Amino acid sequence: MICRGTDTLELLRADYLRSHDVKPGYAQQLEISARSFARWYESQTGQLLTLPRINEPMACEWLHWLRSQGRTPRTCNGKRGDLLTLWRHAVRRSLLPPPLAEEIVRFREPQRNPTAWTQPQLDAILAAAATQKIGRAVPGWGRDHDRAALLLIYDTAFRLSAVLALTTASLRDDGALLAAAETQKTLTDEIRWLGPDTLDAVRTIHPGLLFPAAVPAPLLPWPFSRRAFTDRWLRIVEAAGLPTGRREGPQKMRRTSASWCEAAAPGAGKRQLGHRTPGLAEKNYIDRTIAPAMRAADLLPRIGKRDG
Repeated sequence: MICRGTDTLELLRADYLRSHDVKPGYAQQLEISARSFARWYESQTGQLLTLPRINEPMACEWLHWLRSQGRTPRTCNGKRGDLLTLWRHAVRRSLLPPPLAEEIVRFREPQRNPTAWTQPQLDAILAAAATQKIGRAVPGWGRDHDRAALLLIYDTAFRLSAVLALTTASLRDDGALLAAAETQKTLTDEIRWLGPDTLDAVRTIHPGLLFPAAVPAPLLPWPFSRRAFTDRWLRIVEAAGLPTGRREGPQKMRRTSASWCEAAAPGAGKRQLGHRTPGLAEKNYIDRTIAPAMRAADLLPRIGKRDG
């Protein structure tokens, strides 16, 4: 256990990870934030950053410096959260007094509408996957696989990592699909039901196979990395004549699935995503042009349309 006032933020981070079960991505983010803060302090003062030197004004200066370097408000607020996580761990270790979080600047973040694809856009994407030549040939993968992948994510709203982890033992012949808890952020088994078109698409790439298969094999036998899959996905989107960019990858199909579920039944989008955190779906996934909470234009009397 850390007990010396000369210890650094990096040692505190290592101690935090020893006592917490965190995902590798979050552990890496904590490391990046801790190193950024320490390097900034050393560049400003010429001294090593030790725990007793950490205080609220210093944290504010660091965050404002990050903002001045072009970091977005969301990125800066994330760094703020990382620092507070480690600081509160130091409090539990009796190394620092509790932080006055209200004294540490939090930047206002623009709230963007999460975007999803419309039905005509989805039709165009499926058509492009079926008719366009998409990049170089992939061993064991063809247009039927592209169609199955698109429809699977649409029906399930699973993350790409979870979809690529599905096996032929995950699916039943009646369309019930089980994603193992290990593939979900909530560590809970998730069950979805595939539409008949999606089930037919899967059967096309596994002809004659009965589900669930006795010997598991990848349901989508993608041979390369998730990044390579996303690159292929974006080429399909581009071939459909739609914009491509950082937010147009498989995650957008996840938002699309949730948005159309929400449009059909309020609250269904959150259930489709498997979220437990209240408000997370509405803030980051539900496209309000597809599933609006209210259409004022449908409620207001139309001007100039009154009788007489």
